[in-house]
Amino acid sequence: MPEFNYTPPLNFNKSVFGGNIPAENYRVKTLLIILGLGVMQKKNDSKKLNLQYSYLTVPYQRSTKLKIDDIASNFSMVSRRELEAFFKNNLSKNIQFHKNIYDELLSAIGYLENSNPIVCFLYIYRLIEQIALCLPMVSLIDKSSFQFTFNEYKKLIENTAKSDLSVLKKYSENILDPSIGDVPIKFDFTNTSNPLQNVNLIIDFIPQKIRPIVVVANSSTSVEIKLKHIHIFIISFRNEYFHYLFHEKNINFSTLEYPEEFLSICNPIYLNYFSHLYLDLLKSEISIWG
Repeated sequence: MPEFNYTPPLNFNKSVFGGNIPAENYRVKTLLIILGLGVMQKKNDSKKLNLQYSYLTVPYQRSTKLKIDDIASNFSMVSRRELEAFFKNNLSKNIQFHKNIYDELLSAIGYLENSNPIVCFLYIYRLIEQIALCLPMVSLIDKSSFQFTFNEYKKLIENTAKSDLSVLKKYSENILDPSIGDVPIKFDFTNTSNPLQNVNLIIDFIPQKIRPIVVVANSSTSVEIKLKHIHIFIISFRNEYFHYLFHEKNINFSTLEYPEEFLSICNPIYLNYFSHLYLDLLKSEISIWG
């Protein structure tokens, strides 16, 4: 069970967008959280935290009060009435998956808000691994929008790599909407204790031969990367920081003196990236069951 509770906006209570009509709706609650709507509370703690950021803007930004029509506008392929019917009528489909996503996201945001960036990152990584499992399905459902051959789609499913995370790379760089994926995202380390070290670590994660493509701009305090390449940094940090491999590249205090500061800048960007993958998943489900 997550260590945090979530309460959707009270003015949505009488609508399916309140997250509890006709029963607890994990899709809706996850959507509201990534839009920065509602209140979070740590269990056994009376302090309530208003969610601060909307992760469905690119780049992410401070959340604002939204009407239901504003939420529905993220699904331009259907009307608001059709969207409400989808959320109501498909409550039990893929329910365990969506409950897992909701629980992991609630934990990630909770630890982000409570200034525990390392634990927050672990939950983000779990979210990324789970969403990666769905991307072949999302790709196939949306294939009419992308002029790929049968064999190209087949490769998304018959993946020969050791991890589903290779699918994540293909999806992010080749299928994610370019109006989202091509937007530069700024890792701004200006207010950290060692900005240049943090910038160098980000750049070091990128294979040398693709750095000119991946790095949009950089300075001694910041680096800009297109959203579609963010998977590189999530996977690389996990592999090099949490897995110490002999004779392999590993993160230590000489390469990252302040990991908490580093992740406090990166984690919101990683949640921004995840949120658009999750939105694509919801859209593909609407295509099937909407």
